[in-house]
This record gives sequence, structure tokens and C-alpha cells, in this order.
Amino acid sequence: MPGYTLYGADVSYYTGKARAYLDWRGVDYVEELATQQVYRDIILPSVGWPVIPVMKTPDGEIVQDTTDIIEHIEAAEGLSPPAIPDGPVQAFVAQLLQLYADEWLVIPAMHYRWNYNEDWAYQEFGAISAPDRPAPEQYEIGKRNGERFKGALPPLGVSPTTAPAIEQSYEAFLREFSAHLEVHPYALGGRATLA
Repeated sequence: MPGYTLYGADVSYYTGKARAYLDWRGVDYVEELATQQVYRDIILPSVGWPVIPVMKTPDGEIVQDTTDIIEHIEAAEGLSPPAIPDGPVQAFVAQLLQLYADEWLVIPAMHYRWNYNEDWAYQEFGAISAPDRPAPEQYEIGKRNGERFKGALPPLGVSPTTAPAIEQSYEAFLREFSAHLEVHPYALGGRATLA
């Protein structure tokens, strides 16, 4: 039976999370770029709206949302040790850190993408939407498509006023987490977890 198919894109924050998890767990999967055709033929009919990542299971089931993808793999594959530790405190902390990465670290990620790497992001969006077009056309298409995503900055609280605090907070997190990893090989000590 063939493995899983992950539909996503390099430019997608949450596709990156799903890819990292699947790689870490050694899951048999292929990644397919979520082109316009993939959206039209697979994602929209199955999910109902344009979103990535989406995963197709070996039996053809479609799973959308990175957390759901992880939960599906954990249940279906019976991997050991589990991504969520057995102990209640460790399980809570692993889930809390996952929530932090999903809901808080996305803020600096989008800040840096759109305030420092805007041209790269537009080019990536264009390459996905129009892979056969020349780079200048891809950029213009990507700019049109990417403006909607750039428009998510204000609802995330990203503005010229908040940017310095976002950067300071993120840099503090990186310093503290790096110091932790100097002493412990993983976020929760001696083994990898969802955290």
C-alpha cells in the first residue's frame, strides 16, 4: 500500500510543521506542491476551502490541519514512543508548547516573512500559482495572491509599533531555548516529543 501524501508548500508555516513531524517519525510519505490543480482537484472538493497542509492517507482519507495530521499518524501508525508523553504533566507541557508554537511563534514568523522577506514570499506564492511562467510574471502573480496573506499581519497584532516588541520577545525565546538545549537534548529532556 502506498504511503501518505502531504499537500503543501515550502512557504507554508504549518506545512513546515507537518513535514518536520513526518520526517521525525520516519513516516512513508511524499510531498506534493499544492498547485492550482491540486487545490481544484483535491483540496477544495475534500476540505471545502483553500488551505494547506492537507494529507491524504494510504486509504484515501483526507486530513486537514497539522494537529489533526499528527493525531491521525499517532493513532494509525502506533509509533513508539508516542509524540505526547504518557505522564500527565509532560503531556500537558508538550501540548502547551505545541500551542505556543502554533499560536504565538506564528506572529514573529509572519512579521519576519512580510517585513524582511516580502519579495521572497511573493516569488514563492507566484511559483506555486504559476510554475510555468517566467520569474517576473510569477512575482506579480505572487504579489496579487500574497497580499491576502500579508493582510493577516494586523489581526496578528503585527504593526510598526509592535514590531520591536515582537522581535525582542522572539530573540529572548531563542536565547532561552538555545540555553535549554545546551543542557538537554530535547525540549522535555531526554527524548523527542511533540514539544
